[in-house]
Amino acid sequence: MAKTTRKKYPNSFRIKVAKEAAGGSVVAVAKKYKLSDNNVYNWRAILKSSGEAGFVGAGKRAPLSNKVGKVAPVGNNPGQIKKRLGVAISGVVADIITGLRSQLATETKRRVSAERSVEKARKQLHRAMVSLKG
Repeated sequence: MAKTTRKKYPNSFRIKVAKEAAGGSVVAVAKKYKLSDNNVYNWRAILKSSGEAGFVGAGKRAPLSNKVGKVAPVGNNPGQIKKRLGVAISGVVADIITGLRSQLATETKRRVSAERSVEKARKQLHRAMVSLKG
């Protein structure tokens, strides 16, 4: 049995198809170029998420990572570098803010509880002083 190989499309073609699909029907674009709908959907998603820089190599998507400290290569494009770093930094900042809010809520609950205890003790002391006078 003969081994089948996947067809590889040049990046310029994939970008062209993705741009057409972004402005119209994916199914119509797929039929026009005799492609699988899934290819066109995938290429459109790459174009939307990473721009033309997302099309690298021979049909391979640029590696993306959600892990802090590990950023996918973006070349020398300052816009892409700012965008990727902005996403990574905003994720870290959001995590820090969430942690701080949680700590603040816990400390606020403790403070309110302590204030209530002090108020309760003050009222008991006041009642005791009133009963001694009377």
